Amino acid sequence: MRRVDWRFLAFKPWPGKSITFTNGTLKQAVELISGSTVSPDSAVEGSCDLAVASNPDRNTLELMFSHLKPGGTSYIEWTVSPLVKADSFMQEIESLGFSDVALYLLKPDFKQSQPTMWIPFQNRGAVEYTLLGSYLDDVSVSPLRRIGAQLRILLYRIFPSAFINLPWLIVPHPKNFTVCTIASKPETRSLKKTAVPALRDLPNENVEAEYNLPGMIGSTLESLGQPVPSERTSMLMITRGNTENKKVGLLVFPDQSSEPSFIVKMPRVEKSLNSLKNEGSVLSSLGTEIKWIPRILFSFDEPGYFALGQTLVKGMRIAGKLDSNIFKDLASKMTGWLVELAQKTKTPARKEEAERKIEEAISIFTAYYGSVMTEDEMLRIRAIISRLDLDYTVCEHRDLGPWNILIDTGGTPGIIDWENSSLHGFPFMDLITFFTWAAIYLENADIASKYRVTYRNMLDGSTFAGNIFNECARQYSAELGISSDSIRALRLLNLLIQADQEFPQIKSRVENPLDDENSIENGCNIQLLREEMLSGSGA
Repeated sequence: MRRVDWRFLAFKPWPGKSITFTNGTLKQAVELISGSTVSPDSAVEGSCDLAVASNPDRNTLELMFSHLKPGGTSYIEWTVSPLVKADSFMQEIESLGFSDVALYLLKPDFKQSQPTMWIPFQNRGAVEYTLLGSYLDDVSVSPLRRIGAQLRILLYRIFPSAFINLPWLIVPHPKNFTVCTIASKPETRSLKKTAVPALRDLPNENVEAEYNLPGMIGSTLESLGQPVPSERTSMLMITRGNTENKKVGLLVFPDQSSEPSFIVKMPRVEKSLNSLKNEGSVLSSLGTEIKWIPRILFSFDEPGYFALGQTLVKGMRIAGKLDSNIFKDLASKMTGWLVELAQKTKTPARKEEAERKIEEAISIFTAYYGSVMTEDEMLRIRAIISRLDLDYTVCEHRDLGPWNILIDTGGTPGIIDWENSSLHGFPFMDLITFFTWAAIYLENADIASKYRVTYRNMLDGSTFAGNIFNECARQYSAELGISSDSIRALRLLNLLIQADQEFPQIKSRVENPLDDENSIENGCNIQLLREEMLSGSGA
């Protein structure tokens, strides 16, 4: 499904009928997302919603145009050399009658791996945004590549038009690379009903859906006081994530500004639909009461199609960039923010409800990890968690690691990706998740044995991270009225729930069934949980 992420840029993630002028994985992927597919030999003119091709000649382009319905979309992949000028593609496509032509550069290219960015390189704002920020957001970038990126920025400052005409300069490749074009066959109506398949992994039925997301984006730009383009709005698509069950994000660039106006999130498949709807629901409930979070601008929810527009949280991800100074300052700010979040969302709750959630988490954990946990260990887990004594719930992010925290140029945090959040969660859980992973990133503890050492040091008040954690934990528990026994129970419960969430990822990485139990035993959160059980009462 990753092979056809471009469908979200076309605003048609589930086309009714598609025609393909290509073979291989691209053709197979188009078949997965389409209600039906036809070959060029059997297609009826004007009957297709989507036409796809690779390196088409003039005759193929004419066939694509003739077989599309008015309002239908063409997607083309061109393999080009570094010196090819992008304008040549646009001129040829427009000469056939196509409109709203958009050109995209991939980062990385298909030849290297699945793209994580689709750059509309004819929009100077999007190009500048990519050059100035995106490479810094990748912790895997080597120092040599960073120097190369800085040189490209300098060159862009001097010759910006060169990057528009020669997209190879944006993301250099040693040989030929791919440029993608998306264009529409003009229609006379601005709003139409379109038959689209129901949202599912393998769509096979048609439903009627109002299909005007571009219009909603235009209305949102207008409400924000932003210019509304007369033609297609430029979108930079981000598709990070190694699994299928992820979202895609479209950064909206209506003009030449290097700052996107807002972001539109969409689920890649049905499995991620509910989590994205949950994000919209939670953020809408929090409204403007809570700082440092996205605000919901719109929710487009029709059969077969969901999109969530929200304000863009600015800043760079802190993952991989933590040092002792950043750690201390961020810990103080995040503790204060989490206290405020808890106090503003605190809701009375029955003890039976908390017990139900705990029992559910333990049951899942037992099913997943029963083969590597002894009966005595499970009894001890229950004994520790039984000390939890709370009569309220709070809003819980449930994935508050450094990967979901941004820092702007003024040092202000921003909290993103609320898909797993709950308005009625447990207090303190987000704090322990934040500190655990911030400490791991601070110490570059990237293997299971180091995880345990880092966690042990974090609980130890005599260490650098431990001193800060214990101070922040005391502040949080004092302001929320949580006993030391409950804090210990919450630490263990959090790791247990995190282990439950990690288990499917562990299983997906196991190739040899004989390695299954060993992989489970060495899972990150199961190791941290064992370390927690060995610790004393702690903070």
